[in-house]
Amino acid sequence: MQMAYFLAVSVFYVIIFWLRVFEHTEISKFFISSFVLLTVLYSFANAKDKSFKQGSLLVTLALAFAFIAETVINFFPKLPVPGVTIFCATHICLVIYYFKRKSLESKEILYAIPLLAISVIFCIAILPNVTLKLFLYGVPIYMVLLTLMLWRAVCMFNDKDGLKIILGSVLFYLVDISVIMVRAYGSSTALNIETWAMYPPALFLLSLVGSKNNLLRK
Repeated sequence: MQMAYFLAVSVFYVIIFWLRVFEHTEISKFFISSFVLLTVLYSFANAKDKSFKQGSLLVTLALAFAFIAETVINFFPKLPVPGVTIFCATHICLVIYYFKRKSLESKEILYAIPLLAISVIFCIAILPNVTLKLFLYGVPIYMVLLTLMLWRAVCMFNDKDGLKIILGSVLFYLVDISVIMVRAYGSSTALNIETWAMYPPALFLLSLVGSKNNLLRK
């Protein structure tokens, strides 16, 4: 099952990347939604604990919200706000899971400083170019969630799933920054390539977190 999943993800990755880079949006939306749904199903099927007691299903829930968000964004492109709002739920689930997986230590507060600085600088640079008033207030809130999610992920560098958690979270953070830049500056080939080179691997890595398999474990 593990190898079949890896092969399926690889095929979807190549197809989605090609379709999105060459702007075949109408076709790509079916593959994107199918890909995200696949990560949800794999995450659920391989979760060590089929309850929220140990938090494993929080990752599955996060991916499920990503699936709903992608479906809304791709099939109802004139309604971007609901999709973005649902993506907030994805990051909230990840934040809760990361906190459940590792308790906060006082020294870890220092790790948040550089990440917060990067996010603040990004907001200062991007907000003058955001025209939609709702996004003007939404971007800082979204960046707080993103930064919190990434901070807790970075704090798990000694975790047995630390590699998957950190890489997946870093990629997710960079993808969402790219999407915000598209909203601010408009679409470009460079941003398109950056987004779709990183987004599927981010979800793939997160789908392996809390899994029974040993793929990409330290």
